[in-house]
Amino acid sequence: MKHSKFYTMALLMPAALLSITSCSSDNEDEDTPVVCPTTPTTRTISESNNDLAFPLFNKVCDNEKPNENVIVSPLSLTEVLVMLSNGAKGETLNQINALLGTKDSPLEERNAAICDLNDYLIAADKKTSVAIANSQWIDDEFKVKDEYIQVNKKWLNAETRNLDLATEKTMNDINSWCDKNTQSCIKKLLEEPLSDDCRLALINALYFKGMWAQKFNKNNTTDEDFTNSDSSKSKVKMMFQIEKFPAYEGKDLDMVEFPYGDNKFCMDVILPHEGKKLDECLKGLSSTAFSEYVNQFQQRDVVVSMPRMELKFKTILNKPLTDLGMKSAFYPETADFTGISDKSTFIGNIIQATYIKVDEEGTEAAAVTMAEMYDSAIHEPISQVIFNMNRPFAFIIREKESNTILFMGKVRKL
Repeated sequence: MKHSKFYTMALLMPAALLSITSCSSDNEDEDTPVVCPTTPTTRTISESNNDLAFPLFNKVCDNEKPNENVIVSPLSLTEVLVMLSNGAKGETLNQINALLGTKDSPLEERNAAICDLNDYLIAADKKTSVAIANSQWIDDEFKVKDEYIQVNKKWLNAETRNLDLATEKTMNDINSWCDKNTQSCIKKLLEEPLSDDCRLALINALYFKGMWAQKFNKNNTTDEDFTNSDSSKSKVKMMFQIEKFPAYEGKDLDMVEFPYGDNKFCMDVILPHEGKKLDECLKGLSSTAFSEYVNQFQQRDVVVSMPRMELKFKTILNKPLTDLGMKSAFYPETADFTGISDKSTFIGNIIQATYIKVDEEGTEAAAVTMAEMYDSAIHEPISQVIFNMNRPFAFIIREKESNTILFMGKVRKL
């Protein structure tokens, strides 16, 4: 199975770091139960991650062509926003914290909470692989405060590299780092070297691989039509099974939960009824509405037709984040990252690249998010449910106990 890829990248001044995240150095006994962290701040981060997921997803969809597939990783973006917030001050910090939901939480408490959540997600399900890596890439002519470097290293296990950012060698090093930390799902985040104006790059890599708890039999896979959002048809490999799954049946759409491994992680698929448009059904969908659907799940016999798919997506998140209230960080006149450096800096771009592959065995997905920072001198069992995914649908991959959304996608064409 090919690797699925999700990339989110935030670039401040050229510098980026990525390493497997863990704030615990002790080796856990394999038989020790993994307990979901329940501190108020951890719950707030998870809830805010989901609260951000839906409007971010909608904003990104609005900026793309009508028939394009879209995949985002809210969790990968959250990791980068936490790293950014550790160096932000004033209104810039307030706006980032508003997206993180941690405006009233001390930074150390917030950092400890994201660390605990990361540790939990990585270890939650022994049959599901989750890896989270962070890194900071610093231009060798740019002075970053040691306190900032150490905070990201302590709480997000962020690897630090000092080098000339605007070189082909650094581009290759960043791409190699992404390749390694996404199990080769995302091999080439950068197509060209970083700008001469880049001073720091902050990078997160998120990798997920889950095997279906109820796998599809390959012998049942057939060639079928998939109706794209523009009404054209494509031939796809359609997987098939009849199994019991948690399901919600609504007025205009149905939703089914497909669990992975030991049932800690799952993919929720939202499928509009025949004759209904996916975009219309998703309009107004929020974290609250999604939770209401989940709360109405009933165990049902579901006749599932699911297409094999392999999707890639890459986008710049500047406008969606600005529209959601994170305004000052992108403008040299208003950005305040004095916790990073005494030199004035602002975010040039926040880039996210994503990938997912679904087949009979399960799902592989990855994301890289990069924040590129510039010097401020630069201006720029009742009855069967028929669930035939032969038309546009949306999906959400989440951890069920913490209710943390890792990936969201809208499939409009295959």
